[in-house]
Amino acid sequence: MEDASITKITDTPSACGNLQNHIYMQIRSGKLKPGEKLHTAGLAKEWRVSEGTVHQSLRMLAAKGVLVRKRHAGTFVGNNSQSQVEECRQKSSSILLLTPDLSKPEFLILAQAIQANSVNTRFSSTAIGTDNNIDRYCQIIHESIEQGIAGLIIVPPLYGSIPIETLIDLYKSKMPVVCCHRAIPGFGWPLVRVDVVYNVEIAVRHLLELGKRHVGFVGMEPLSKQYGLLKEHAFMATVHEFGFSTHKGSSIVLPLVDPRTSQGLWLVSAMNQIEQWLEDNPKIDGICCVNDISAWATTSALAKRGKKIPDDIAVVGNGDLMRFFGFNQSDLTTIDVSYNGMVTAIFQLLTKMRNGEQVENGLDVEIKGKLIIRHSNIGDTDYSKQGG
Repeated sequence: MEDASITKITDTPSACGNLQNHIYMQIRSGKLKPGEKLHTAGLAKEWRVSEGTVHQSLRMLAAKGVLVRKRHAGTFVGNNSQSQVEECRQKSSSILLLTPDLSKPEFLILAQAIQANSVNTRFSSTAIGTDNNIDRYCQIIHESIEQGIAGLIIVPPLYGSIPIETLIDLYKSKMPVVCCHRAIPGFGWPLVRVDVVYNVEIAVRHLLELGKRHVGFVGMEPLSKQYGLLKEHAFMATVHEFGFSTHKGSSIVLPLVDPRTSQGLWLVSAMNQIEQWLEDNPKIDGICCVNDISAWATTSALAKRGKKIPDDIAVVGNGDLMRFFGFNQSDLTTIDVSYNGMVTAIFQLLTKMRNGEQVENGLDVEIKGKLIIRHSNIGDTDYSKQGG
């Protein structure tokens, strides 16, 4: 007996658009050649849709000049199909960045970098924040499939996951998809992300090269336990590489910023935790912060305690985001995570997929950051009175 889940017909609102996109890709890559016949029954079986859906898709493509319908003979790839597909492709040059929340600095900067870099490409870009609403993710993905956009860049939800049914629809659409920051497993879509291990390593190495001997690590509750462990392991490994030791008190983990409360309230709580940590570990003379918001809390706590940076305790942030916390000009040494480098890699992947070129299944592209060495001395600036 056949598995019902395999033979089930799945005519969804996006099925027609999915099939059209597939035929476009086959023609563009040369797998479907001029004069080649398309078989309705075969397509219906392959795509698990009704023959009526296939007929509708073929009629629409014939109306655009991509296919030719011959009475009593069937439907064939047109002699000018390549040029027609190229014309349709040029008309659909829009790409979409889908994020959990555009108010978050890291996603806003990514959107700005995509928009700035798209000027030099054939793409036009749009960015949408979903407020981490899973239903909104599903809605935007299905709308993108039906509109036949040129490509989709997905930053997965911060909490929860996109339903498998929606991801299957997206996969079947053959639309070029690139994941950013975190992968969506099971579909082979390429991932472009920050090289978190390298960035922690260069930050810690900088502190040790400054002559700091008791370096601490300020982390935050990770969205991914794997990423959190990778960062902390990179911190410890780099310290050990220089011949120094770490212990349980060498690191502290701050809570994530609760979207239901203000950054100011989070800052006060985080400062209190850091002050207690410093009191319990008075030898700490250098601090590697997992990101710039934790660096904001750290420098605020140090200012409150009357500590000088870097004379008493040197601090390195990560992300170059201090302007989002109220500082027009920051002296904080930090890591430029290279959003432009991420966008360049994303555009290269989208272009390859749009051209029908093969992209390695599950490709993982890590973008290395760059240390921005600033004075790192806040001086008389009181970070606790700014930002938030």
